[in-house]
Amino acid sequence: MMTVIGIVIKNYSRSHPESESGTAPMTAKIVAERFKEKMACRPANPKAGPDEYVQAIINSLRTEPRWLKAIQHLKEANALTNDNKDIGPLCREIQRDVLEEETDWIKQQLFDAVSKDIARGVVQGFAQFYQKILVGGPNVWQNSKINNQ
Repeated sequence: MMTVIGIVIKNYSRSHPESESGTAPMTAKIVAERFKEKMACRPANPKAGPDEYVQAIINSLRTEPRWLKAIQHLKEANALTNDNKDIGPLCREIQRDVLEEETDWIKQQLFDAVSKDIARGVVQGFAQFYQKILVGGPNVWQNSKINNQ
């Protein structure tokens, strides 16, 4: 018996408005809840640090459906021996699958988690720097500009 886990709908006659080339077909994927490979990805603490976001990403990707998918892939490739020796290859398959399918999503999650901190950090000390320019006049700016080239 085959289990249906979801459906994919593609419209080849219309381009997806967000595709870079504008030529990718519009698609939709509907997956049964129990087969979803990703859960919500937000730490409980609203002031979470980067480590907590990394753990939240890991927790959202570490799911039984993803593990079952790896087992299915290696089973279809006749690469399983049905003993503990399968664990290493299965772990590598899970890692390959996550990095192949989720790299862009992971990057976006990390960027969303830390971009505000980076934006705040790059201006630390700027007010004092600019005040020196205001007090010292153009020479301070010229000297600073020359020293940083």
